[in-house]
Amino acid sequence: LALPQDSFWVNLAPTESHRVIDLELGRTEVGKVMLDADLALKRTAATLLHPDHVVGAAFWDELYRWVGARPARLCHSFRQWIVPGVATMQITPRQSGAGCGEGDGEDGGGAGCGDGSCRPGALHVLRAPLKVMQEASYASDGAFGFLAADASGAAKAMCAGADENARVKA
Repeated sequence: LALPQDSFWVNLAPTESHRVIDLELGRTEVGKVMLDADLALKRTAATLLHPDHVVGAAFWDELYRWVGARPARLCHSFRQWIVPGVATMQITPRQSGAGCGEGDGEDGGGAGCGDGSCRPGALHVLRAPLKVMQEASYASDGAFGFLAADASGAAKAMCAGADENARVKA
């Protein structure tokens, strides 16, 4: 998979339907996996942060206790980002079965390979580290900050009328 580093992103923000996945990444299995992972992350975070969940209730109680303004209308971005690290790959060489001779095609169509015993090499992902970041940390990361920075307009509209002092403290 040879794509530029800055193409490895997905964005499921409902206000940015024009920017869901890099066009080239979207044509790969990696892109599908990243979209699935991002959706699972967002569903998990929404469940855990909901005030009706034991974890969410504790989170919001603590946040309002810390800010000191329970009736205040807070507006803070809790968007999460999955950021890929450098993957470790291994290529296994082409495997040849009995009867495969020189000149046999990668597709197994050469003499002696009609049984499909000649196989091309395979690419194996040995390690594909991912880290989850909150939006503020992600935006300050120079490699991908352009994505989060573009979302600031939507956040400003969403937060209109929020208690500014409570937001800054949060």
